[in-house]
Amino acid sequence: MGKAFFEKLTQAGRPVSNKESVINNVERILNYGGYLDAGVDASVGPANSRLKGIYRTGLVAVVDQSLDNKDQITQFQLEMVRVLKAFEPRIKQVEVVNIGQMELRSRCQLKIQLSDEDFEQEFVFG
Repeated sequence: MGKAFFEKLTQAGRPVSNKESVINNVERILNYGGYLDAGVDASVGPANSRLKGIYRTGLVAVVDQSLDNKDQITQFQLEMVRVLKAFEPRIKQVEVVNIGQMELRSRCQLKIQLSDEDFEQEFVFG
């Protein structure tokens, strides 16, 4: 694959690797509830059931979870995986390695598998 459609419009002429494009899109999903080129219409279908939170993705903030409550964190991680796989179709597998907070922002370490490479990346969002 390569650039998302949004990147083709906003970064014409600038090469973007598939990995960089996925990282950028995951950051948008986590920070703004945005999704690009996912082939998912937010008003229809199974994705709609996930769109219950303050963000369009339906994710609540990690700071709203009790980091001492293993069940809450596990549920948050499962929901994060479901949302990322639904809204970033280039991700084949994703695992939440670590999750926490930095002041009023959330942070996580994700292990991401694409069709042609695997990598770990830290994200700060919220």
